[in-house]
Amino acid sequence: PNAVQLQRVWSVTGGEFGGGQVGDGCFNLGDVFNVGRSAFAIASGDTDVWRIYLWDSIAQRPRQKGLITDHGAVTGLPALVGRFLGDGRRFMGFPRGDRYTDSGGHLHFRYYLDFYFANQDTVLDIPLLRFADSAVRPPVAINPRDWAAVDLDGDSADELILYMDSEFRNGAGDFYPEVWIFRGGPDFRLDTPTVVLRALEQTDQGGRRMWVNDCDGDG
Repeated sequence: PNAVQLQRVWSVTGGEFGGGQVGDGCFNLGDVFNVGRSAFAIASGDTDVWRIYLWDSIAQRPRQKGLITDHGAVTGLPALVGRFLGDGRRFMGFPRGDRYTDSGGHLHFRYYLDFYFANQDTVLDIPLLRFADSAVRPPVAINPRDWAAVDLDGDSADELILYMDSEFRNGAGDFYPEVWIFRGGPDFRLDTPTVVLRALEQTDQGGRRMWVNDCDGDG
């Protein structure tokens, strides 16, 4: 009896021959523009582009506010929003993966997380923060299955948390899941995790996910 009829007010569609893989990724970014309305991002897989939209209350339709190029949707990994520096600014994180062949003809996968900042007018098209597994010391190749931005220590700065069910070290696969935590704050860095939690048993790489909760109610 309390049902509300929903009506489509706007949609994104692709063209012929696969539709440009429009909607390959879709994510609610929250109020990243600090205007009291949530923005959202939609990925187009054939062009590796995320388009960011915000509802225009005058025109009564979404308007494109930003374009993130060279960042196709990574399967199972959404965009992310976090206040990592503790100053209230929201950063939007988009995953990116590149395949490359080394001098010996071996195929490798290189992983990035790029973080962009939005003001009230637009999205800065140059990432202000970047995580690259090639920059981590000691060297390791990873392919995160999940990630989150959570203020674990209550200092108003989010920590970046990555979950991997396997890693590639010293030329061999390492099938012990790990959780990497990068501490947020004015000195937020992405070259080395602050804390690494390593599982005691190997995984079958079954696509496990990560959840972060306050289990004991102490904040």
